Amino acid sequence: MLSARGAFEGGTFTTPEADGSTTVHDFQRGDVICFVSHKYHHALPVTAGRREVLVIELWAGPARRCPHRCLKAEGACGYTNAQGEDDELLPFVTA
Repeated sequence: MLSARGAFEGGTFTTPEADGSTTVHDFQRGDVICFVSHKYHHALPVTAGRREVLVIELWAGPARRCPHRCLKAEGACGYTNAQGEDDELLPFVTA
């Protein structure tokens, strides 16, 4: 978390759990959370101020083009988005 407590309202980071509950993660400036990237997670809308965070993904293996939780380590996965574009046509995201 890069923002100081009180710099924003809302923006609570949560993760759904296997038992159906939701875990709320309370962050302060300088706090870090690490989890596997395929774990579902989200932040609630920020209602006031500015919430700034740093997100880093560490990936072992080849770069993937598909914009979903791909379980295939290599080759085309067959994913097709709502516009009918397959994973071979999607651009690499590098930034």
